[in-house]
Amino acid sequence: MTDSAATKASVSKALSLTVTATSGPLTISTSSLVNATLGTAYSQALSASGGKAPYTWSRSAGTLPTGLTLSSAGVISGTPAANGTFSFTVKVTDSATTAATTTKSLSITVSSVPLSITTASLPGGSLGTAYSQTLSATGGVSPYSWSYNGTLPAGILISSAGSVTGTPTAAGTYSFTVLVADSKSTTATKALSLVITAPMTSASKTLFNNNCLACHSAYGLQNTTASQIQAAITGNVGGMGTTQLKALSSTDVANISAALTPPAAPAWNCATCHGSTTPGSGSGSGTTSTDGATLYATYCASCHGSLTTSNKLGTTAALIQTGITSNIGGMGTPALQALTSTQIQAIATALSSGSGSSSSSGTATCGSCHGIPPSTGHHSTHNSYSCATCHGTGYSKTTVNTATHNNGVVNIATTIGWNATANTCSNSCHGTKTW
Repeated sequence: MTDSAATKASVSKALSLTVTATSGPLTISTSSLVNATLGTAYSQALSASGGKAPYTWSRSAGTLPTGLTLSSAGVISGTPAANGTFSFTVKVTDSATTAATTTKSLSITVSSVPLSITTASLPGGSLGTAYSQTLSATGGVSPYSWSYNGTLPAGILISSAGSVTGTPTAAGTYSFTVLVADSKSTTATKALSLVITAPMTSASKTLFNNNCLACHSAYGLQNTTASQIQAAITGNVGGMGTTQLKALSSTDVANISAALTPPAAPAWNCATCHGSTTPGSGSGSGTTSTDGATLYATYCASCHGSLTTSNKLGTTAALIQTGITSNIGGMGTPALQALTSTQIQAIATALSSGSGSSSSSGTATCGSCHGIPPSTGHHSTHNSYSCATCHGTGYSKTTVNTATHNNGVVNIATTIGWNATANTCSNSCHGTKTW
């Protein structure tokens, strides 16, 4: 520095200037915080940009959830000890010579239950019938938003509000995964399925009656799916791998399944099996009759036809009692359980000749109760033989049976080599074979 005197004076001094690099104004980049669960450890780090690092954090207003603290490094951690939504303001200060600060309002919601989907399953629907169900969730922070992955039945949609609605246009079993997100973007998923069945038609009931009713009650098989029926036929479960059943088309099997679904149930009412649309009192409807024909008409005819055409001609009292006691084909009803041994014997007597004290008549043959060759089981293997070849005297497709059924156990003549316990048959025809 020099002054302006005639004889100028001057002086000098060494100085320095420090320039600090920054990346823009100081800002807090954390926009929101994830929810916390009561009693579960929590840790979230705050973030900032701009100014000069490192940063120092503090809470300038509001309250953190009970059990949580904010460190100077910007980490909110601890174990929440109280439910609720807690709002607070955080402040960050940079390390510049002239420090910069900025603040942001944030909140943390503490819930006692994590977000989860509470819908366990969806009830089945019927083809062509309007369907409506609502998905449900708990925990997290409402409101919720729903979506899905997978295949829904044609005609069915899932809305963002969780409504499963529409009118299905294709039958089948459809599997998919639903996803719910809460207002804090926490998510939960669950795999679900929806079964759409075809409504029962007269053809459905006819197929059931022609192929299943001899052994099964419609209500005893209620809700059986087409795939279960087909698997039983393919695997010969319970002897279902017969020529007759194997010949059923996939459409036939689907129609039989349709006859077994709850929406079709009204096609079978009380009168279908019990002769009355009014449930009895459980005491045999109060009857004291011992007339076999009358008892049969009251308790049996609605399922098995009239006494003259019944498919149960020749059934013994022991078999009837076993059917009631074991609820075979749905026979364990209060009304049938109330029948006395005398009444059951009277029904069996009526079935032995096709008539009770009435004038009706009928003939009990193997075919009255059982599918005859080649329609069922291993009969198809022995179609060229008579019933008596394996079953002994008294068994015939066309004549009255004098043989007994031994309480439902299939009678095989002892010379044939049948072992009912091991299900093996050893004889000169085919050696040792396990059926």
